[in-house]
Amino acid sequence: MGEKRTVLIVDDSKQVRADVAAALQDRFKILRAASAESALHVLALHDEVVLVISDTTLPHAKSVVAFHVEATARGYGGGWVFMFDRVGETTSAYISAVRPNPTIIQKPFAAEEVRDVATGALAMSYRRLLAQRAHG
Repeated sequence: MGEKRTVLIVDDSKQVRADVAAALQDRFKILRAASAESALHVLALHDEVVLVISDTTLPHAKSVVAFHVEATARGYGGGWVFMFDRVGETTSAYISAVRPNPTIIQKPFAAEEVRDVATGALAMSYRRLLAQRAHG
């Protein structure tokens, strides 16, 4: 098997970070951050990150949208998965405004669901990248 691709898990809950990491560790190299600020630092140090799995309610962040916009402005072009505590969170409307058809997962979730969502989001990210390169 080839080299594992790198995923960054961003959540203020240590338990959620551990659960997501446990679900993905066989397929991905895992990095973790407890806040948007620390996640931006990790992204600056690790350009090999291909997928960010982020909680939608991060401490010390204006919003997950601001985190997404700032990470993109700083050059991160990989995939995103957004974790929600409940389905009708108003944050989903804001995320959809900056990222059409966002990949979301609702907490709590099963390990297999996390693996499927991460794999699907990564595939979608690569398709977007290929389409951008073909048109630009």
